[in-house]
Amino acid sequence: FPTTSLYLILLLFASFSLSALEPIRITEPEGKIVLGIHTEYLEDKDGKLVFDDIRKDARPCVFTATNHTTTKPCWKKSEQKNLNFGLTTSAYWLKFQIQNKQDEYKHWLLEISYPFLDRIDLYSTEANGDYAVETTGDTFPFSNRKIPNRHFILKVPLHKNKIDTCYIRVESNG
Repeated sequence: FPTTSLYLILLLFASFSLSALEPIRITEPEGKIVLGIHTEYLEDKDGKLVFDDIRKDARPCVFTATNHTTTKPCWKKSEQKNLNFGLTTSAYWLKFQIQNKQDEYKHWLLEISYPFLDRIDLYSTEANGDYAVETTGDTFPFSNRKIPNRHFILKVPLHKNKIDTCYIRVESNG
């Protein structure tokens, strides 16, 4: 019996450590990073969660042998290089951390190359610690895009030597 209890405790701690994401470290002025494996995601089946809900109430998903359900929203670490949730009516929240290891403040361009997403909200940290939101998607006029491109391109601020957490909410009806 003690061995089984120890095993379950170790499994629980392993779940917590697996859910912690390493920040994406930006060391070069140019380069491409595939975001998928650096991301945690949360499914919002009803599409009703707001930013404060997922920042304050969401936690890592931990499942034990006796409890496979949770009532609070929870983050799952992505195992996919390219995120794909298939056809769904759920909204999805994505979370990643980014750290600018360069000598100055810059912007990182985030490209979302699937053009059929109805709405994309990027929540990124401002210099004062507040979050700014940028919204785009195929339900908005092309002329509203800050960077005119067939893909959705969003600017993520990079604060020098600071680890910032960014959130993306994605929804689509098709």
